[in-house]
Amino acid sequence: MTIPPTGPGDRIKVSEDPIILEALRALEVFKALISTDEGRERFRAADDKRAEFNRERDRSPHKTLRRVEYDDIPDASRSALEALSTEQLQALAEVDAAFVADGLWVHVPSPGFLMIH
Repeated sequence: MTIPPTGPGDRIKVSEDPIILEALRALEVFKALISTDEGRERFRAADDKRAEFNRERDRSPHKTLRRVEYDDIPDASRSALEALSTEQLQALAEVDAAFVADGLWVHVPSPGFLMIH
C-alpha cells in the first residue's frame, strides 16, 4: 500500500490477498445495504443480519459482489457494525458518501469504492 498518493491520478492500492479483497467486497455490499433508510432499518431490525446482507448481495449488478459472504467481514468489524444504531448507520453512510464525493476512496479491484477508515 502506498500512502500518500504523490500525483494526480495516483491511487492507494490494496493488498492482493484474496481474504482482504473479499472482506473489502463484502463491505461494499454492506455499504449498499445501509445507504438507504429502508436498508438501515431492515438491517437493525433483523434477527438474521446475514439474511439481510444476502438479500442486498443478491441484488448487486456486480458479479464479484454476488459471491461474497457476510462472514468475509472480519469478526471484530462485523460485530462493531452490528452494534451501531440506525442513526449511527445513517451517519456512517453519510460520511462515506461525503468521502467518496470528495475523492477519498480506495480502489478495490473489480469493483469498487471503499471509504478510508
